[in-house]
Amino acid sequence: MALMKMTFENVALILCDPKHDHRRTLRTSLVAEGFRSIKDVSELAVLRDIADKTVPDLIVVDLDMPDGDATDLVSDIRNGHVGMNPFIPIIAVTWDANMDSVRRAVDAGVDDLLAAPISVKALLGRIDVLIRKRKPFVVTSDYIGPDRRRTDRSGRHAGDIPLFDVPNTLRDRAAGRSIDMRELEAAINSVMFEINEQRLIRHSYQINFLVNLIVKAAEENTIDAHVEEHMIRLSEIANECGFRLQGSSFEHVADLCRTLIEVTTNISANPKEPDPRDIQLLPQLGQAVLASFNPQRDQSEMATEISEMVKKFTERANADALRRAAERSQTMIDAQRAEEEKAKEKAVIDRRKKAMQEKMDKRRQREEAALLKAREKAAAKRMAQQEALPVKVSMSDQPRDMQEWQERRARARKRDIRSSSKS
Repeated sequence: MALMKMTFENVALILCDPKHDHRRTLRTSLVAEGFRSIKDVSELAVLRDIADKTVPDLIVVDLDMPDGDATDLVSDIRNGHVGMNPFIPIIAVTWDANMDSVRRAVDAGVDDLLAAPISVKALLGRIDVLIRKRKPFVVTSDYIGPDRRRTDRSGRHAGDIPLFDVPNTLRDRAAGRSIDMRELEAAINSVMFEINEQRLIRHSYQINFLVNLIVKAAEENTIDAHVEEHMIRLSEIANECGFRLQGSSFEHVADLCRTLIEVTTNISANPKEPDPRDIQLLPQLGQAVLASFNPQRDQSEMATEISEMVKKFTERANADALRRAAERSQTMIDAQRAEEEKAKEKAVIDRRKKAMQEKMDKRRQREEAALLKAREKAAAKRMAQQEALPVKVSMSDQPRDMQEWQERRARARKRDIRSSSKS
């Protein structure tokens, strides 16, 4: 098979990136590769407006936009809420390629995801794949977009899911073919009709899946927040079925869908205490919807498939509950260990502080004892020096009052002597 010679001159590309320098560099590189029709924008609102009013052939959008969630816009495009072509090839770019951002982008329906910063070589490689080997689209109850399943898997999920080859204006433009807008619109409408039919069929399975979970919880009186979410989702799907019936091959079940909408609306309005009559009616309505949307299939076979869906969901939910319980237990153990380690560290620090304080106290006591001993030794030395000095005290060195006292005493002795001699 001969390789297709590609030209990008007529490819209408929208480049949405909040970073001016990155956007300018990428635009310059793409122009050098032959792109001529490039609209580069820095806001998600501008991208939404352009995609709604024109028919671009390719969108390259940064998921980390400051003015909104780019995955919401991708989902709106895929579901036909923005623009006339829900099959526009979309390449998402993210600066934070964690599991959550990747999952959100893939679930929204992007064709490819690149980790930023991106090179023009990597981008051209992904564009080449979209031109030559773009994945077909699949439809489930909550997804419209490129097939996300691996090629080595059977892809069975409540029956074989059909694949849809969708219009690819990027491939046509790159091949140099002109595009007739009326033919493009007709092709889009044809595929959208098939997708709408498939969406209703997938909804019929999802309705019965949710009915099984809700009825079981109501009978066992175990309605919790998760079951309330199932009730709300069931009501949303019933309303969407009513909307999608118009123009489909299932218009004859409109009355049945209206009844389902009424019952599910009543249940979702009071999820904690639903009317028992509505709960009893749910399985009958679900089975009737399933049979109406799948007239060629055996009911027992479909019931088995739905039972398998419920079983797998329950097993997964139980596994998730056990995992969360194990994570909580591990978190508590880790917290306890952390507290113990913290207490041990504090005890070690306290012991070190105490030992240091005791050491300082002993040192201070030794210093004070040494100082006292030195003072006593100095005092003793001074006393010894004073005792060793010769004492020569003359009368003139004595204080005057002492000298007078001695003179008076001497005179008194003389008087005593004279008195005794006369007698």
